[in-house]
Amino acid sequence: MSFHSVQTPGLRHIGEPLGAVVVGLDRAVAAKAGKTVIQNLADKGGWEAPEHGSERYLMLEAALASRGMSWRFRGGEGAHDNWSLVRDCARIAAQRDMMEVERDTADWSVAVPEDRARMVFTQWGLTEVRLRHASPGDVLLFSMGEGVHPAIMSAPGGDYSWSMLPRKTLPEAKMIHGYYARAIIESWVGKWWSDRLIGAFSFDASDRMRALKVAA
Repeated sequence: MSFHSVQTPGLRHIGEPLGAVVVGLDRAVAAKAGKTVIQNLADKGGWEAPEHGSERYLMLEAALASRGMSWRFRGGEGAHDNWSLVRDCARIAAQRDMMEVERDTADWSVAVPEDRARMVFTQWGLTEVRLRHASPGDVLLFSMGEGVHPAIMSAPGGDYSWSMLPRKTLPEAKMIHGYYARAIIESWVGKWWSDRLIGAFSFDASDRMRALKVAA
């Protein structure tokens, strides 16, 4: 399921209430199971949750809670665009203020130059990891031709070559990002986005980087 396959004129009107319903259901189901939302989603999906309370855990938790928020260029109270979403989740995760991402054009992807995005991620304390090691709570970066578009990975998947997981063992990966002029949504990464994926950035890259060195 690609980004384009879910574009409908009415999504702006249903995205927010549906997002709120999804967030509420996730919380209710997790509470009934005696688990956190993230642990419950991980157990159901068959993937390993980030360590509770870690920066990556808090990043994912903030992103999940943002589903259904209104889309607004440069964000605002109760609203986000692609970059304000990622920045606010990173701020919550690291518990400190984050450099603003300069952007002037409110096109559908709010794309910014790749070098600017990478510089900002470094300032935020994110480290690039190999694509196949991307995990829930990491930031994904996609090339949109005129610039790059960010998202927060919300579930891993095994269907595409960039994933470290065996093919067909899990559903497609999921991500949370801004859907232009509509809402903050959770969607499948899908082949359309996967073909444009150029980077993954994490707050806890060090452990995975050491593992890569040992494996080498």
